[in-house]
Amino acid sequence: MNTVAGSSRGDVERQSSRGEIFRRMLQHPRYLFRPWIPIVKAVEGEVFARQRLLPPVLDVACGDGIFAWATYGRALDVGVDLDARELPEAARLATYRHLAVADARALPFPAGSFQSLTSVCAVEHMDGLSTVLRELSRVLAPGGRLFMTVPSDQFGDLLLASRIWRALKCPGRATAYGARKNARSHHVNVLSTAAWHEALSAASLRVVESTHLLSPSVMALWSLATSTPFKLAFLPFRLVRDREWLWVERLLRRILVAGVVPLLDRAPARDASVGGYLFLTGEKSRT
Repeated sequence: MNTVAGSSRGDVERQSSRGEIFRRMLQHPRYLFRPWIPIVKAVEGEVFARQRLLPPVLDVACGDGIFAWATYGRALDVGVDLDARELPEAARLATYRHLAVADARALPFPAGSFQSLTSVCAVEHMDGLSTVLRELSRVLAPGGRLFMTVPSDQFGDLLLASRIWRALKCPGRATAYGARKNARSHHVNVLSTAAWHEALSAASLRVVESTHLLSPSVMALWSLATSTPFKLAFLPFRLVRDREWLWVERLLRRILVAGVVPLLDRAPARDASVGGYLFLTGEKSRT
């Protein structure tokens, strides 16, 4: 694929709160009936929406495009994903001007094609981390920036069940639970903040910002939403989702917005040292 020209609409910059992004994601049935995903994405989206994304912008592992649609309110230049089944929804939503099936370890773009790269909770799933980061750096123009989120090395410890086990003086069970959750989520790259800095530096990306997201309160909320009791209580809604009853969808949105948005808006936005996720900004060397 040829180098992508920058958007004529200027920098992608939109100020959106967690509550607004959560509400927008619930407008899509895919996430209305999987509300544990918008809980996390709303927190990530608030941070990404506040970044100055200079065009052209490449979104790596863009998926179905719903996150970008809910976060930015305008199309990004290019989205790529390894799973071709995800891209038709992104195309339908017109979230990107160009879409392609691509492996992050071998992107189909010339060197220096993009001023900004985004990667939302994706790199942790990718095998060959050093190869991935070198490839992301390769397609960035000198001085361009990579904005990314990944689970922090505190993710397993901040899960509600892990915290309960520690409160019961069972640290071994807490550690084992966190490790199982990371394994089930295919988190193959769970690094400390210092290790992420080193990995990015090795790919000629200087870290200009790193901060933690998903406060302990948000991690507790997400843990509850992914728990078996919640999913059992939620089951009646999932059983009728294919009927597309609008009154059911409206009722569910009202319940979720009333119950979740106040908790999201009260939670700390970022923390230098504590959080289940890590937000990183790396700048490509100019030399």
